[in-house]
Amino acid sequence: MAVSTLVATAGASNANTYCTRTAATQYDDDHPQSSTTWSGASNDEKDQSLLMATRLMDEHIEWTGSASDTVQVLNWPRTGMWDRNGNGLDSDSIPADLRDATAEFARQVIAENRMADDAVSTKGILGLKAGPVDLTFSGTKGPKVVPDAVYFLLEPSWIYNVRHRVKRMAELFRT
Repeated sequence: MAVSTLVATAGASNANTYCTRTAATQYDDDHPQSSTTWSGASNDEKDQSLLMATRLMDEHIEWTGSASDTVQVLNWPRTGMWDRNGNGLDSDSIPADLRDATAEFARQVIAENRMADDAVSTKGILGLKAGPVDLTFSGTKGPKVVPDAVYFLLEPSWIYNVRHRVKRMAELFRT
């Protein structure tokens, strides 16, 4: 099955990414820890990672402001948004910070499965006490889908809330 063609046209009814492969490759080239993972990936793998990064950000981040147009399928562009210096953002384009965050996320999607359970929370340890030391794993957090490096590239005022869509394991075991 063929990978979808990237459409990075801001506000388009068929847009599916916030970043082009060319822009993501430039981001990787400019990054101090430029990755052989990205440069060694096929174009299809790069496109898949950009599509997934965009999809996961839109699924897991509740953005402030409002969508610019009713026909757009992605959450950006948005109205009522400001850059780090307090300047109003153009409601018809994708800000560079969002493009770079998408590129960073795509690099990390290629490197590892962001939806996989992390090793600690899947161990299921519900308690351990040895003297004053008390260790309990509840498994409530699950995998951290959007990496911190992506959040750090985004203007904090853009993020209203992070949606937690992972089922809380501890609730299943409560009696």
